[in-house]
Amino acid sequence: MVTLNLTNVSGVDIVAGDGVLPRALSWVNLANGANVDVVFQAADMTRPEDPVHGGLSLGDKLQQLKQYHKITFTATAYGDTAVNGSVQDGAVHNV
Repeated sequence: MVTLNLTNVSGVDIVAGDGVLPRALSWVNLANGANVDVVFQAADMTRPEDPVHGGLSLGDKLQQLKQYHKITFTATAYGDTAVNGSVQDGAVHNV
């Protein structure tokens, strides 16, 4: 698993479901200047969010938001750590 720390640098609040963040993160509320940690499988970074229609991956969309100066992000953990209790990607069943 990967933990990213997202920071809202857009100048406005990002509200859950407002369409700013990728679909996988649509549940996140992020006030202007605030940050939040999100955890997901590393494979999700390259898997298209909408494979039927081609589409961009989570990683593509995050990079796009960073280039548009909406968010910044840093990887804070990878694999099994005591800090976040995440598990390695190989141990998680992909559906």
